[in-house]
Amino acid sequence: MANKKMTNFPRINLIAMLLFACIGFVGCSSITPHENFISQMNAAIGKPFNSSRMTWGGEKYHLSTRTLPNGNVERGYQFRGTCKYFFELDSTTNMVYGWRYEGLKKDCEVPN
Repeated sequence: MANKKMTNFPRINLIAMLLFACIGFVGCSSITPHENFISQMNAAIGKPFNSSRMTWGGEKYHLSTRTLPNGNVERGYQFRGTCKYFFELDSTTNMVYGWRYEGLKKDCEVPN
């Protein structure tokens, strides 16, 4: 009986180690540069437009500003190649309400 427990114990450890290794591998997987771009843009939602988070756009790359039908303001920027991104700002608080992009995925990337 003691022999049986000894043979099962290492197998349980092996299964546990493999399970943790698989979970760790999935948890450490990296995102694509385009997914990183999306993540960076999503992180701006709910923050003031003038915050330091928004400095990677810069007025140098500002393309347009327009008032949307809902009263919010949209500011457009040139990023890289065909990529243009647009922030929707709450007109009263200047907080980022949403965003969108136009262009090829390969141009709308932020390296990891």
